[in-house]
Amino acid sequence: MSANTPGHGPHRPERPINPNAPHNSPAPTISPKLAASFPTTTPPKYQTRRTTRRRTDDLYSRRVLIPILLTMGFLFCLIGAAQWTADADYPFSAANMLWSAIALPAIGAILLVLAIINMVYVKRKLAERP
Repeated sequence: MSANTPGHGPHRPERPINPNAPHNSPAPTISPKLAASFPTTTPPKYQTRRTTRRRTDDLYSRRVLIPILLTMGFLFCLIGAAQWTADADYPFSAANMLWSAIALPAIGAILLVLAIINMVYVKRKLAERP
């Protein structure tokens, strides 16, 4: 089908004999403006300073835990209280799962107390810093 037959569109070039044969395509060129927009291989100074501060800051993990403890404590108390207001037909109601209706608010209260203790500790340590 090397000739252009009517109704079959334009002539396509023949397939290469060896499909795995290397072909010489021109190397892509990047404009200097585009190359300047790519990130450098070394991180900027502000990024390295932040990561080293995290490694040396003894309060970093405690400061990260505060919102986690507060959120989980509040949600556990809320879920435990919601079980008492649910219908008795609901499978997760306090009538069907009494242990979780008591355990979730108790664990939530413990997490809230831990968050408060953690906040007081971090506040005192930050006040002691020069």
